[in-house]
Amino acid sequence: MNKKHLLLPATMLLLAASAPMSLAAKDSKATAPIQTAERQLKDLSECIHRGRHAAADLVIECQQVNELMGGEIDFVGTDIIPILPDTAEGMGPDSYIPPRPKYINLHMAQLTGILPLLQSEIVGIKAPDPSEADKISPYTAEMQLIWADVQKHFANLGPLTSNQPYDSTGIVTEAKAIDKDLAQIDKLRKSVYESYRHDKNPAPTADAKNSSVPPNTNNATK
Repeated sequence: MNKKHLLLPATMLLLAASAPMSLAAKDSKATAPIQTAERQLKDLSECIHRGRHAAADLVIECQQVNELMGGEIDFVGTDIIPILPDTAEGMGPDSYIPPRPKYINLHMAQLTGILPLLQSEIVGIKAPDPSEADKISPYTAEMQLIWADVQKHFANLGPLTSNQPYDSTGIVTEAKAIDKDLAQIDKLRKSVYESYRHDKNPAPTADAKNSSVPPNTNNATK
C-alpha cells in the first residue's frame, strides 16, 4: 500500500485542527462570560429565596393563633368553630401560643447557614466585561449597604432566640426586617440581571432599524 495514502488521514486531522474557529464556536466563547454572570445571579436568587423563607418561618412560628377548643368542638354544619381565649380579641401578642424551641432553633440554623453564603454571592457578582464594571458597581454597592443592615438584625435575633420565654414580638420585628432587606437585594439583583440581558441582546441601532424598513413604493413613478 502506498505510504502517501496512509499519511492522508493524519494530514487531514492536522488541517482540521488548524482551521479557523467556526462562527458558532466564536459566539459560544463570546457569550460564556455573560452566561457565567447570569449563573451567579441565579445562585444569589436561590440564597435570597432560602433566607426569606427562613425569616418568614420565624414569623409564622411566633404568630400561631391560640385556638383553644374549650373542652369540646362546636359544630355548625360542617364548620368547626374554635373557641379563642378572651385575650385573643384584637389578635395581640397574648393571642399566640409560645414559639416552640425546636422550630426556633431550626429556622435560626437555616439563617445562620444561608446568610454567609448570601454575602459571598453578593461579593462574587462580576460584570461579564471588566470594562463595564462601573455599570453594575452602584447596584452591588447598595447591596453591600443593605447586607450590613441584614447582619445587624440577625445579630439582634441572637439574644432574642437564646433564652425562654421568647420575646415573640422582638423576633417578629427582626425577622420581618431581614425579609424586607432581602427583598430589596433581590430587586437590585433583577436590575443587574436586566443589564446583562441588555448587553447580550443590545437594542438595534438607528441604521439597523432603517435598513429593516421596507421601501415605500406607493409614490414610485410609473
